[in-house]
Amino acid sequence: MSAEPGAGDVVRVERLTVRFADVVACAGVSLSVSRGAVYALLGKAGAGKTTLVRCLLGQQEPDSGRVLLFGEDARKKRRRLARRIATSAGEKRELVLLDDPAETPSLTAEATALVATSSPA
Repeated sequence: MSAEPGAGDVVRVERLTVRFADVVACAGVSLSVSRGAVYALLGKAGAGKTTLVRCLLGQQEPDSGRVLLFGEDARKKRRRLARRIATSAGEKRELVLLDDPAETPSLTAEATALVATSSPA
């Protein structure tokens, strides 16, 4: 996954680190997701998947690094960005972030197309 700037980046994470006391949930994570791309975060329990999603939604402040959605700071602009992000299957938004694998089988063909294209609703 490249963290190089791109005009089509919907998601950009740069050197993200999140700690909870002595536990490092995310350590220097960098990635970018271009418009139209589909990504899945895979890993065992405690790997930091939910922490990363919470940072993308602006709900978790990282200890270091930055998270940009549509070129804007995910934490500082979270209220405005929330209107552009779907967090459950079936919602029509520009970006879909699902944290519950049980949600995925219920995606309609239309919602799956939305995830695949990340296009404006």
